[in-house]
Amino acid sequence: MTTTAKQTTFRHKLAYYAELSYLQYENLRHQYFLEWCGKIAHQKYIPLEWLSKNDYLKNWFDDQWVALVESGIKKCYDDGLDRKVFTPDDVLLMLDIFCTEIQNYYPKVLLDKIIKDQKYENKVCK
Repeated sequence: MTTTAKQTTFRHKLAYYAELSYLQYENLRHQYFLEWCGKIAHQKYIPLEWLSKNDYLKNWFDDQWVALVESGIKKCYDDGLDRKVFTPDDVLLMLDIFCTEIQNYYPKVLLDKIIKDQKYENKVCK
């Protein structure tokens, strides 16, 4: 990388080593969010649209992504990334593996609020 460590975030570093543009990296992260929403929608019988379009839920997922995926990779593999021992496919695999950690969590209180708000909204609109 041509920039100093203070000029870039770890997210940019991951995108760089995965050979993705920052926009591609963000799109990949959004795809993981949609997959997670699909899993929760199926498990909890909540319409997927309610989940995937909720900004609070997206923010919650983004926070989990930073805490579990990016921080996990940084903790375990930052030195290896700096030494360039990983291929772009390795970095994508790391993202995939660390993202499975998020699959084990969901914000019950937020899901309950989404359901309540949507049911209220549907009653008002009819």
